[in-house]
Amino acid sequence: MFDEKFKEFCDAVEGKAEAAGMKRTREKREHDHFFWLARHLVKDEKAGDIKRRGVKLQKTSVRTSNKAITALARELELPLRSET
Repeated sequence: MFDEKFKEFCDAVEGKAEAAGMKRTREKREHDHFFWLARHLVKDEKAGDIKRRGVKLQKTSVRTSNKAITALARELELPLRSET
């Protein structure tokens, strides 16, 4: 019962959004990029510092992590504190 009502609600909201000219945003699946962006914004860490401290980043270049931080900030319309 709940699932049906919830789906109806979501469909109605989506219909109103489409009628208002809104478009669905691209789904972001790489959670690490959010973590990197948060460290950059909150701790003011540079991409190279984040890479050196991150176990998961050993195979990722500084350039790649910098691009991910910049792209996600742009997508979320967040200003970067400084050069990544």
